[in-house]
Amino acid sequence: MISPYLISTNYQKILRFFVLYPGQSFYEREIARKAGLSPSSTHYVLTGLYRVGLIDRKQNGRMYFYSIDRSNPYLKEFRVLVNLLLIEPLVERLKKLSQKIVLFGSWAEGDDSEDSDIDLFIISSEKEKVLFVVNKFSYSAKLYNRKIQPVISRPEELLKKDRKNKVFLEQVEKGKVLWGREINEDIL
Repeated sequence: MISPYLISTNYQKILRFFVLYPGQSFYEREIARKAGLSPSSTHYVLTGLYRVGLIDRKQNGRMYFYSIDRSNPYLKEFRVLVNLLLIEPLVERLKKLSQKIVLFGSWAEGDDSEDSDIDLFIISSEKEKVLFVVNKFSYSAKLYNRKIQPVISRPEELLKKDRKNKVFLEQVEKGKVLWGREINEDIL
């Protein structure tokens, strides 16, 4: 697991929290509790993130409510990193069974919402085993109620893809290769 090395500061932990709950607003103590930080550290970090424009703040009575600024391009890329770290344990389990794993769609582009599925394209000769691992991971992992949508294809099936699947394969090519060779190699 590389997550503890990449998300280690309080700033990163609070940004990760906001990325996981886009479109929602939270008050300071709620953020502190859910991010696992002290209220004073949370206040300090939120003040800094607000000053540099990474989060929005609205006052309601005596309380401030904070939310993420989804238009910020830096946060969009940070969101992709958080997404990759969330599915890293699954990728590690699938490596033994797969020739290639690609994250595509909104999760790979940083445009995902709380309702977005996790789209994975997996090339494997062992479809049933891969599906079992994916389903087992979906129910046990902290994916914040996101559903994994695997598209599993045997290597020989890729050679038979017709024009109907051309648009789909173009989407996969835009994705992030998490394991295996680049998508445009001889495997396609």
